[in-house]
Amino acid sequence: MLTAASVPFSLAHVGIMVGLRAMAMPLLFDTGYTFFVDPPTDLLYEYRKDLFAYAVIIGLLTLSRQIELGNQEAAEARKEAQESGRLTLKSGGRTIVKGSRRYRDRLAPPQDAPPHTDA
Repeated sequence: MLTAASVPFSLAHVGIMVGLRAMAMPLLFDTGYTFFVDPPTDLLYEYRKDLFAYAVIIGLLTLSRQIELGNQEAAEARKEAQESGRLTLKSGGRTIVKGSRRYRDRLAPPQDAPPHTDA
């Protein structure tokens, strides 16, 4: 699907740029702008250039999405760790949960313990 979308992306880019040049050339250089001397060759040449830009844009959007998903997952894990006292470790397809109620109980001082003072 992403590869098929590169064609309309390129056609839109070429159309916008040809339109801008056609408007700017008479104003700046007092001459017209001719683009389609050989349409198949011209469009293929432009498509090849646009394909690289399209791939970079898709790559950056994909990277951005993966980073955001990782941030959301980390925030959820932090929240769960604070609420449950458990630490969730994920690596590849494995998930390891460390800690339990006993772990939380060890962290909290006993209710009847005297306060700790340094002497």
